Amino acid sequence: MAEFTEADLTVVIPTRERWNILSRTLSSLSHQSVSGFETIIVVDGTDQDPPTLDAGRVLITPRAGPAAARNFGARATERPLVMFLGDDTIPAPELVERHLETHRRHPEREAAAVGFVGWHPSVARNKINRWMDWSDTQSWYSSLAPEGEQEVSHWYFYSSNLSIKRDLFIECDGFDEDFPFAAFEDLECGLRLSDSGLRLYYEPAAICHHLHDYDWPALKSRFACMALSERLMVDMHPELEAGCLGRMKASALGHALPLDGLIDIVPRHWTRLDRLIRQQADRRYHRRLAPVYLEAWDRAAELCDLRRYLGERYDSARLVYGSRHPDVKTSSGTQPEGEWSDQDRLYELARQALAGRTDHALSLLQRHLLPLSRVLEYGCGIGSDGLRLAQAGYSVQFADHPGPPLTYLTWRLGDRGLLLPIYELGLVQLPGDLDAALCLDAAGPGRDPVAILHQLEQVAPMVALGLFAEAPGPSPRTSVPVELLAAGTGRSHLVARYELSGGSLLLLYGQKQPWLPTPDESASEHRHDGVVRKGR
Repeated sequence: MAEFTEADLTVVIPTRERWNILSRTLSSLSHQSVSGFETIIVVDGTDQDPPTLDAGRVLITPRAGPAAARNFGARATERPLVMFLGDDTIPAPELVERHLETHRRHPEREAAAVGFVGWHPSVARNKINRWMDWSDTQSWYSSLAPEGEQEVSHWYFYSSNLSIKRDLFIECDGFDEDFPFAAFEDLECGLRLSDSGLRLYYEPAAICHHLHDYDWPALKSRFACMALSERLMVDMHPELEAGCLGRMKASALGHALPLDGLIDIVPRHWTRLDRLIRQQADRRYHRRLAPVYLEAWDRAAELCDLRRYLGERYDSARLVYGSRHPDVKTSSGTQPEGEWSDQDRLYELARQALAGRTDHALSLLQRHLLPLSRVLEYGCGIGSDGLRLAQAGYSVQFADHPGPPLTYLTWRLGDRGLLLPIYELGLVQLPGDLDAALCLDAAGPGRDPVAILHQLEQVAPMVALGLFAEAPGPSPRTSVPVELLAAGTGRSHLVARYELSGGSLLLLYGQKQPWLPTPDESASEHRHDGVVRKGR
């Protein structure tokens, strides 16, 4: 038995904007049954101003997510054992001691230890937390024996209560930093470690208490992050099945009975009835979360596509958190001050699509488009809006000026096996056999929405213009002559005007009516789903 001691262990905790909870975690670490281990706090983001913390070292890194923060902490120590905790997983008094005992029993380089994470008593009665527990949404501890050490598969590689030999972790490149959120990055790391011989031991007496009081908005945000991470996981490992996605899709089939209130009433030993109640309650939760999950899954294509296109040049933090790299070279040399590099433009267009910038506008637009309509996306950039319309069954064509975004769009179409036309503005004429044309960033930098309207009404009987209040990039956006646009032109008239969030607008124009009317199309003005719509 190797004599690993407290001096051989470093505890690494990534954190961001949760100082009060972190202080409780650190307080519990300072009252462990053993002492002499090191604690490293890694603050995720140079925009953070952490208070004085009771920790050995506090390191601040550019924002890149918890996976990158954990890796940074592991590289910052030379101690042979690294233990990972969440900033909101409060350790029981014997946590560190139990992990050390496991490594003494299993000193081999491939051995790692995972402990139990249950809800903190202060949040244990939260209805959402309880559902995540009994439905195995949060973890799969329920399938393990409640007592005694046991060897488990790499699918239990939970980074909120985990210790591992540092050399093995570093050799396998740690957590994949392409994962921007705390979801699936630990399971993916465990999968790779298993190829290097990982042997994972579960010690149920190594206990942490998860202090996270979920409400519904936080749960929806959590599931959106899970969707993005799961899609990235299966993109990295195509042999894996997207289990969460499958459950979300299955939840839409059939009905879910409102039996949630019976969970605390029906005894667990009434096995068949208890199982039925929990199945129906679980289905109801998934049905409510499915729209959020499926929308985030679709948007995750932006991350997966750009990652595969750029290869080793890809930077997840730059995409998700918008970090800027002003010293990057453009294809024509050094980047001029106040302008973007070629990659800056790709990242920003993908980031806007990943954030769902045009989701609402696209949803409104599809209420009017006839099935199988022939649609042109003008000023398409990387083609995210047109690709989603193509996925919905429309016949889509693209147009923009030559450049890196259009080159990337060509790659995206080829990657999907789609043979859709791309027109290079200034080099070829636009097609004339269209049902509709759209430009959802008609007031972007350097664009004239009135000129765009005049151009598009020459090639399509219906035109959609999006006027977003905020422009991506360093250049100011075009001043929008809203009243002039609202008046239409001699060829087109305003069919509908939708006010979107943040002062943005979606304007629909028509010469004739090939678009599906909404049930109250004749109304001069009405409010629908919180949006003011002005009719003809």
